[in-house]
Amino acid sequence: GGRGLGAIQEDEALDLAAWQYARWTGVGLDHARDAIKLDYDAPLAHSALALQLLAHESAAVSHPELVAALRQTRRLLEAGCGEDREVAHATAVEAWAAGDLLKAAGVYEEWLLKHPTDLLALRGAHDAWLALGDGRSMLESVARARPFWDPTAFGYGQMLAMHAFAL
Repeated sequence: GGRGLGAIQEDEALDLAAWQYARWTGVGLDHARDAIKLDYDAPLAHSALALQLLAHESAAVSHPELVAALRQTRRLLEAGCGEDREVAHATAVEAWAAGDLLKAAGVYEEWLLKHPTDLLALRGAHDAWLALGDGRSMLESVARARPFWDPTAFGYGQMLAMHAFAL
């Protein structure tokens, strides 16, 4: 058994995509694209790309790369590819793309109640609250997650930065 090298590389690319997205560097897009190249059938990679296009690039819903990412995510989920995490991220990104930022934030928040160290979801919620102009919810979101983060965890610094930004 065990997972193949491609799956491990995809996980690393997704971790880097989330980390760079949380740092607001812009290169998170490249890491999401890398994860897609490693496994085109990974719904989370397509959702991560769509989220970053929406949140950081302010991509129009007609942006070809965004349309393709949303379509591929939905196609994969309908084919049975993906677990609860992929479904939650896809649902949030689809809501965002449809202009329902409140629903997107709510989906991320519901996921974060069970998985508070999901850096991609935390940043997605953070950006949705920011776009809505709801600083209080932005702060509460990170404050709820913060006690679950280990200082040695991947993304801990980015979580602290989100908390500081929301203060």
